Amino acid sequence: MRCNGFTLIEVLTATVLLTAALAMIWQAWFSAQQTTEVLHRKMTATESTVHAMALLRRDLRQASRASISELPAPSLSYRVVSNEKGGLPVDSSGAPQLSGKHTITRDYDDANTDGLRVQQLVLVTPDGATVLANGLVPPGDEGGEDPGVWFESDATGIQIRITVQGKTRRKLVVGATGAETVVPRNP
Repeated sequence: MRCNGFTLIEVLTATVLLTAALAMIWQAWFSAQQTTEVLHRKMTATESTVHAMALLRRDLRQASRASISELPAPSLSYRVVSNEKGGLPVDSSGAPQLSGKHTITRDYDDANTDGLRVQQLVLVTPDGATVLANGLVPPGDEGGEDPGVWFESDATGIQIRITVQGKTRRKLVVGATGAETVVPRNP
């Protein structure tokens, strides 16, 4: 006599197949979520370095070569050619008029008073501090090359390297490095 319905073997087989399919779908979803988070952190780090380089490029091109601090170093100080009264930025003898000191450095002194320090790159001017990048790679040994920010001089200008990183929820470190040579236009 045959009854309508499924046998125990058929039910168990269907359950095992359904469980395996659900496990594969969950694994694919979980992997997609992780990939999305990693790509988001990578994009954020890249945007931060691109933003910092754009601001640095604009300011350093106006720098007076004679005012640039000694390199290589993890920070850079210089003065830009400016005339706050308007007109040509030169004095009566034809020498360029220079602004107050500009310094690009890690925010060790919390110059912008936001509580973030070592992981921030700031441009400190007489007018205040501007955050250039957040999430700098932690500094290395004192006296050595800083893995987060480094300045060197070469035959054409100033080489700048900025490395930013972020962590995913699973503590995976993701970062981006921006490097560029900027040529100051003023003597």
